[in-house]
Amino acid sequence: MVGSWRDERSRLFRDAKDYRCFLERLGEGVDECHVRLYLFCLMANHFHLVLETPEGNLSRFMQKLSTAYTVYSNLRHRRHGHLFDGRFKAKLMEGNKVLEEVARGLGESVAAFRERRRNSPLRAIAGRLLAKYAGMR
Repeated sequence: MVGSWRDERSRLFRDAKDYRCFLERLGEGVDECHVRLYLFCLMANHFHLVLETPEGNLSRFMQKLSTAYTVYSNLRHRRHGHLFDGRFKAKLMEGNKVLEEVARGLGESVAAFRERRRNSPLRAIAGRLLAKYAGMR
């Protein structure tokens, strides 16, 4: 499981366009780095990814993702400098049981958020991207 937080705990995603751009950059990184993405959770000031890196290139993947999104965000919001609060955090998980527990935990942690965002236009976008990168399309 991998996560990264916004510098100073302010908003990482300001609107639907920011979420959409991040998901597009995530998809590009998955393709380019041959990452297996199982779950993702985007919150206002951070994100979590449950993924597998068969090529052992997690740092390269995260560098590409964070740099691409930072450049986009800085240009769009007329700011400069780093966007994320330091290096990403990662925890190695082994076995299906651990993966199931993490999936359940992420699901519970976003339940309230999901209720508030039930009619979000991001639902359809995220669903399509997840289907594409999980090999269901």
